[in-house]
Amino acid sequence: MTGKALDVRTESSIEVFDLDLKSGKLVHIKSISSEALDSPNNLAVDKDGKGFLVINGGRTKLGPFRGGPFKFGSSSISYCRTETGICRTVASQGFDLANSIAMGHDGLAYISMSSTGTLAVYKMAGNELTQIDALSLGSALDHLSVDARGNILITAFTDPVELQEASTNPQASVTAGTVLMVQKKNGPSKKPDEEQYILQPMIEDEAAKLMSTTTTAVHDRLLAFIEAARSTEGGPISTKFSERMAGNLQEINPASTAVAKDDLVIPLIDFGPFYTGTPSDKHAVALSITNAFKTSGFVYLKDHGIPPSVVSRVFASSAGFFRRPQSQKDGLGWTTPQSNRGYVAIGREKLATLEETGEMDVLRGSAPDIKETMEIGREGVEGLPNQWPDHLDDEGKDFKETMLSFFGMCKDLHKQVMSAIALGMNLPEHFFDDFVNDGDNNLRLLHYPPVRKDVFKQNPNQVRAGEHSDYGSITLLFQDRHGGLQVRSPKGTFVDATPIPDTIVVNAGDLLARWSNDFIKSTRHRVIEPPKPEGEYQDDTSDSYPARYSIAYFCNPNNNKLIEALPGTYGEEINVTKKYADITAGDYLVQRLTATY
Repeated sequence: MTGKALDVRTESSIEVFDLDLKSGKLVHIKSISSEALDSPNNLAVDKDGKGFLVINGGRTKLGPFRGGPFKFGSSSISYCRTETGICRTVASQGFDLANSIAMGHDGLAYISMSSTGTLAVYKMAGNELTQIDALSLGSALDHLSVDARGNILITAFTDPVELQEASTNPQASVTAGTVLMVQKKNGPSKKPDEEQYILQPMIEDEAAKLMSTTTTAVHDRLLAFIEAARSTEGGPISTKFSERMAGNLQEINPASTAVAKDDLVIPLIDFGPFYTGTPSDKHAVALSITNAFKTSGFVYLKDHGIPPSVVSRVFASSAGFFRRPQSQKDGLGWTTPQSNRGYVAIGREKLATLEETGEMDVLRGSAPDIKETMEIGREGVEGLPNQWPDHLDDEGKDFKETMLSFFGMCKDLHKQVMSAIALGMNLPEHFFDDFVNDGDNNLRLLHYPPVRKDVFKQNPNQVRAGEHSDYGSITLLFQDRHGGLQVRSPKGTFVDATPIPDTIVVNAGDLLARWSNDFIKSTRHRVIEPPKPEGEYQDDTSDSYPARYSIAYFCNPNNNKLIEALPGTYGEEINVTKKYADITAGDYLVQRLTATY
């Protein structure tokens, strides 16, 4: 830009510029003047990039009152084309201090009404802009912006008195600010009176310490910042808030550190506020989980909703099953990857990384996994029966009842965690509901039997369960006190994920990483002979390591659901392409299981 004034009519034109990418300068292309432009205030470009909607403020252009204040109810909306310079008025009624306009990814226009605290939704139909919805947000609304996933960010002011004082004397007054996010629900409403939108407070600054008179907020998807801008006597300044701070200016932080070694950080997250907290609390939990999945791929969850007494009963029932005679267990044997149900004897499965699956026979022969498992799938699937021991004795009947109840609890938790991931990925909270409602999951009971110590000395590649990543969306892991889980760090080392009482270790799987276009990490891990708990086995002279039990609940999308990159994880807006072809969840899991057994 030259800094020279352009010879155009005051407050009645739109200036069109082109960005020269080499020089980084704006080059003036043309001026658009029209009777349909009346003190243009804010505009939004449509999808083809050649047209735009513009808010007309209704100021008096000429005479003694020229440049006076905006008049209530005088705003209008015009539509212009840059190639022709032609503008026309498309809406002129019902705008009370229309302050900002944004074009959503859904093709709808969103307009903030400052005086009424209303976010109005409009649809272009022919030559008219027609209102189709309105959200009363209860605050004075300022600027709108659209993030990479199509959510609407709104700066707002909660105290009208403070706002009035700040508008007349901005350097001496402060006013509390907030940044709101409006999410459109996924899919059509099932009920006529059902709300179509979800409102989430992203940043709240009640003390006006960081965001006083902030007028604009934009979301940097790749850097995970919300940047809020405001004007001061020395010019505009901006403040960056990490996504961890969203809704969190009042020290809402549900996460603490459970593991930190070799650049691997696994947080311990209190999931309770996701059930019972405020919207800000809920969003803070969601962001903590999603941020952990983007870095380490692992979290510990406490206050997850599954009582410790239930977990203890499941462990006891699992141990009882594995004490059964080998002939009884073999009679309930695993058959096919499509079924993935039944007993798997020691040495049959060999877990490995995705890159190693072509060498499975060699790996299985040299260092088979020293474990036996019982696989339990969704009950009642035609042609894919679970292999229950209920016909053997009363203990078998109790086993079936215990596992079915536990399966249902884990299914419910799976849904809640996926809702948290949705919020953390700036998707509607219930985005994943229709993907996971069938419960095509797998409950795996694991028994690592006692092993002679010289087995590990004679074969350095021998482990309880080989290095691998999980196949599905997420895994809920319940450990006994012995532990043995190790997670691969960014430095290539394996770090102990030591058991923490009454917590669940949750990790992201390969299918979720694929679904997120690799924004989320599926981290490799393994099970070794666990480190000795402090104060135990210091004088242990036995020649064997003790048995170990664990329970894994592998969570998957419904088998018939097509898995394609999530909205906001690819596209021109963030300069990222889709990395993977679309595939149904069932086909993907069968492919992986076929390579494992």
